[in-house]
Amino acid sequence: MVSRQDLQSANKILIKVGTSVLTKLDGTVALGRVGHLVEEICELLQEGKQIAFVSSGSTWVGRRKLKQQEELTRSLSNGNLTSLSCENPHNNVVENKRAFAACGQSGLMSLYDTLFTQKNVLCSQVLLTNHDLEIDSYRDNVKETIEHMMSLGIIPIINENDVVKFLHNSGNEQSTSPSSENLFTNNDALASILGSLLKVDLLVLLTDVDGLYEKPPGTEGPNKVIPTFIVNNNCQENVKFECGGGGIGQGTGGMTAKIEAAENAIKNGVKYVMISSGKIKSPITRVINGEEIGTLFVDKQETNGSSLPQLLQEEEESNTKMAQNAKLASLQLSLLSDKKRNEILQTIAKELLNRKEEIIRENEKDLQKAKEMNITGPLFNRLKLTSDKIDTLSKGISQISEMTEPTIGKVIRKTEISKSLHLEQITVPIGVLLIIFESRPDVLPQIAALSIKTGNGVLMKGGKEAIYSCRMLHKIIIDSIEKVIHTENIQKEENNQQSLISKAIGLVEARKDIDELLKMNEYIDLVIPRGGNTLVKYIQENTKIPVLGHADGICHIYIDKHADLEKAKMIVKDAKTDYPSACNSVETLLIDNEFKYCKELLEELTKNNEIKLFANTNTFEKLISMNISVVESNDTKLFTTEYGNTGLTVHFVEDLNESIGHINKYGSHHTDCIVSEDQQAIDLFLKSVDSACVFHNCSTRFADGFRFGLGAEVGISTGRIHARGPVGLEGLLTTKWILTSRDCDLVKEYSGQGCKNYLFEA
Repeated sequence: MVSRQDLQSANKILIKVGTSVLTKLDGTVALGRVGHLVEEICELLQEGKQIAFVSSGSTWVGRRKLKQQEELTRSLSNGNLTSLSCENPHNNVVENKRAFAACGQSGLMSLYDTLFTQKNVLCSQVLLTNHDLEIDSYRDNVKETIEHMMSLGIIPIINENDVVKFLHNSGNEQSTSPSSENLFTNNDALASILGSLLKVDLLVLLTDVDGLYEKPPGTEGPNKVIPTFIVNNNCQENVKFECGGGGIGQGTGGMTAKIEAAENAIKNGVKYVMISSGKIKSPITRVINGEEIGTLFVDKQETNGSSLPQLLQEEEESNTKMAQNAKLASLQLSLLSDKKRNEILQTIAKELLNRKEEIIRENEKDLQKAKEMNITGPLFNRLKLTSDKIDTLSKGISQISEMTEPTIGKVIRKTEISKSLHLEQITVPIGVLLIIFESRPDVLPQIAALSIKTGNGVLMKGGKEAIYSCRMLHKIIIDSIEKVIHTENIQKEENNQQSLISKAIGLVEARKDIDELLKMNEYIDLVIPRGGNTLVKYIQENTKIPVLGHADGICHIYIDKHADLEKAKMIVKDAKTDYPSACNSVETLLIDNEFKYCKELLEELTKNNEIKLFANTNTFEKLISMNISVVESNDTKLFTTEYGNTGLTVHFVEDLNESIGHINKYGSHHTDCIVSEDQQAIDLFLKSVDSACVFHNCSTRFADGFRFGLGAEVGISTGRIHARGPVGLEGLLTTKWILTSRDCDLVKEYSGQGCKNYLFEA
């Protein structure tokens, strides 16, 4: 099935922008909008993509320029000049449009040249007629020239040559090339022909409407944009109507022209065509990123033969259905025995090793796409799945399966309420989790394993840059569940019921799906965002579902005056350089003013530029006097900066109490450490620092579910309710109370003249 996420892999792209996008009603150019479009195109070039640009608008822009010239000339000739306005019934409208196009084209090209030059990008002008694309040798020259410019990073700006297009035909003139009349009559058709000729991966038609609607504008009742239009599908004839795209008289196309252009492009080899509004913010980027905007045209073969109504129904119901299924499946999963859930985990661990080559092959697709998007450094490393990483994943899941203590139904407390009433508090799954993580695909099987072990359903949304890896890992998990359930010798009715269990583990791919799922508090019980500050805060502000996680990872190490120098060197270096982009990497180093070996410590940290130090003015001057390499920063956010690289804030404190106060004020309550040999200082620090994890003489990188012996983690929580710190199995469980009577118990029997008494015995 086609996915909008696949648009990110499009390398050769043709963008056509309509007159209504490029210009305003008064004929002036929409400079802000055009400038932003140019910026988007230049960003695509930087990602290594090849771009061609079909631009309308010359006739509309030229119309205004000629009207202004007409008024000027009339004023100079005392009003004796015959009007050039196309409203004049005595004037030659065809000749006016030729002149409009000629005047407007030069102005538009001058603007494009200026805007692209500011971005150090070359552009060129290509004017085409039917004749140029009808004759084989001419058409080959057009193709070769445009492709050569695209390969060099030059933007070909292509337009229909309107100067010769509007041929005057009095009725007795005959075209010497009748077939050329039908080749193209507008820039939409021209873009379609060029898309096929250049074999582009994606054709984007930007217009003044949001996409293709289910019904014509003005029709009573709700009217929604059709997200997917299947070419070669007979059921779509009812949506071919005229709307937008020239409806205000600016251009020569319309929605019908765009639909025809899109269909012809798909039929002639263009894989994807998108019709979308060019008036929204960042339209090109949002299309290529796979956002749910506009109407995507695909060939019927790309949809596995699905019809349009099927696709629309699937699109509308998929998120709700996924959440509903996860809820039902989680109940079935929780009813499985611990042994059966462990068997599923053991199967997943084995399949990860058995299908390692498949995983790496799919991961290579993500890595290649990341290179094209210029993703480098820590983000690229997070994305990469190596043989060793897969081995570690398999081992971690095996460890989870080997945990023998029951997770569901564990009795936490027993109380004899009375001689006939028995009360138990037992562990139960939370229900359905929605977990959003960024570029690390190895997180997916860890989360799934913890969810299966604890009987929770889970919907997982990975980063767009890891889409192929996530799909492969999700498939392995689903295959493993179905393999175990299928081989179980159970009755037919039970088998039908249990076949739903694989739905407990869902994969969410589109970004817009998250907004919908955040509203489904009747199906989803807990959201765990694993990402940056922006992501976490967005989730917290846009859902009624409880959110578990942390917004920042501002971790500290305090070097006490009684710290051992060699331990300090090793601990700080490990905490900063082992995985600089991790949330448990140290970001601020606090040094006691009385620590005697400050210079030696900082020299070791900055050796070979391994760690880059940042400090405020006071600390900066002190370090400069020691001849330590440091960057001065007066940024008010210095103490709350999460670098994500080898940057490290350094700050001097007067004593232990100041360090504790600094951490509690500026920290994110994630993980903080003291390096010291003074037991009294150690005890006070461990008790006073208000963080989820507080360490002594060890790297902050130990704040991890696997390193805590939890098998894995779904995230780290800095909140105070439910779970805190690395969230493993116990953090994914809640409790319920089971009260049973050996007789028949009534409240009134325990009050007044009742015959029963409370015992409350443990």
